[in-house]
Amino acid sequence: MEKEQRKYLLKGDISGIQEFIFNVQSDGAAKTLKAKSYYVSVISELCFKFCCEKLETLGMFVEPIFSGGGNFFIQVIGDEPKEEVNKLQQQLNNELLHDDISVVLTLENLDEKNFGDSWMALLQKSNKEKLRLYKGNDAVFEPYSHEEKEYEQNKKRFADYREGEEHNDLYKNIADRMVKSKVIETALLGNLFSEGELDFENRLANKLPFWKNYNKLDEYKEYRKKNYGEDYQIRKDEDLIDFDAFGDFAAHRTGTNKLAILKMDVDNLGSVFSDRISSLDQAQKLSKQFQGFFDKTLFKIWWEQDEFKSNVYPIFVGGDDCFIVGAWDKVLPFAKAINDAFQENFGGEYSLSAGIVIVDPKHPVISFAELAEEALSDAKRKSNFNESFSRSEHKKNSISIFNEVFSWKEFDEILKVVNLVSPYLKNDRIERSILDKIRNSARGFHALQQRILLKDCVDVPRVWKLKYYLGKKTNDNNFRKMEDALFKPYQEALQSALMNKEGINPAVFPVAARIIEFSTKKELNYGENNN
Repeated sequence: MEKEQRKYLLKGDISGIQEFIFNVQSDGAAKTLKAKSYYVSVISELCFKFCCEKLETLGMFVEPIFSGGGNFFIQVIGDEPKEEVNKLQQQLNNELLHDDISVVLTLENLDEKNFGDSWMALLQKSNKEKLRLYKGNDAVFEPYSHEEKEYEQNKKRFADYREGEEHNDLYKNIADRMVKSKVIETALLGNLFSEGELDFENRLANKLPFWKNYNKLDEYKEYRKKNYGEDYQIRKDEDLIDFDAFGDFAAHRTGTNKLAILKMDVDNLGSVFSDRISSLDQAQKLSKQFQGFFDKTLFKIWWEQDEFKSNVYPIFVGGDDCFIVGAWDKVLPFAKAINDAFQENFGGEYSLSAGIVIVDPKHPVISFAELAEEALSDAKRKSNFNESFSRSEHKKNSISIFNEVFSWKEFDEILKVVNLVSPYLKNDRIERSILDKIRNSARGFHALQQRILLKDCVDVPRVWKLKYYLGKKTNDNNFRKMEDALFKPYQEALQSALMNKEGINPAVFPVAARIIEFSTKKELNYGENNN
């Protein structure tokens, strides 16, 4: 009787992605960031292809599970493949020796009756393997010439590299090919990876914001010429929009020249696979669903709304996460649109968390990437208001902005208040003192809400006093028209606290006031010299 071959799970993990992508100079960052992101995805795909083919030639049965976002997973059936996987690891180490990224291969036994436990064990083992990637590889300590490395890397990575016809910078070459070429080709360990127009159709992988998509382009060209000089003029409508321009676009609409940096990912992904997935087929299906959402669904959101297409730059879109840069006033509703679509696609079964930071357009790239990572970490680790009150376990499904953590429902309320009040202030129909009132209202609201939650008691006179505070010393009839609408979020929150024992973070109101302040400064006029 033939001995049944054992089954294994193999994971490939691109190590050092964030440091690799975001360690760039701010000047020209728009090109380099997208190119580095694309480079990571291509190298991951080529390593995935290489491992599958090599293991198959050794007589093993290989079943691909998932590849995307700098990770890949494979089921391997064969006799003791550990030695062969170690050889593959060594080959990948040598191939990527002078790149700024590396690939970690991890092999784990597969117990089909306990698929989730095997998956979790694989992830935990992979994290340990990252710490010992180059163990036993003395080549990493050998000296090398940076210029020689860059030249050889270009020749090796691009199958159709032509000396003297392209930049010396590998990543600018990639970005230029995204813009100008119909096909992008990359080579690794004898494998060729090609993507053309049909491969990129309806996907966000190579999509870039171009000047031609900005609806105020002619006015902005004139403004740029007057204020920045010849070196900063837009040379072609097909060129990429730069980060400085995103800030200008926001300033044109709001008066605030800022970028917003957004990082999002799926919550508890390891637990999802370990607790809910019981077979290879289910793992493949769910992985493809997540990958389809973060590539194709995000593309649809981005492409079908002009306000996003020319104001939002999707730098990295993985199998379960994304990293976005753009005009601050458009990134906020973009985050909401992503979460709304995610909940619709997955029926609330899974959740997203997000971190947003708002920075100056000249803020160093590596720094804003770290700040966004910290904000996302806050969203996943810090309890929101209801969890703090009930002392229950943090369920994530949150967004962090201005160092405060909110549920997505609370974030929606923030945007509602912003959209309600901002038009009145922009048109000078109400006094700006309303911002201080909204900001300071948090204290009184918090006291009322706590009284309801702790004592199940409504202090009605103080409720009316809060409403009066928001409108006092305001004789403008325009404000009277919006007074009830402005008080509605306070009223609904207090009702929810009474009926459902569920409150909201009082910081909703100060944060809304901050965003309204950003939204209603003196708007940048493209027709004037603003130096």
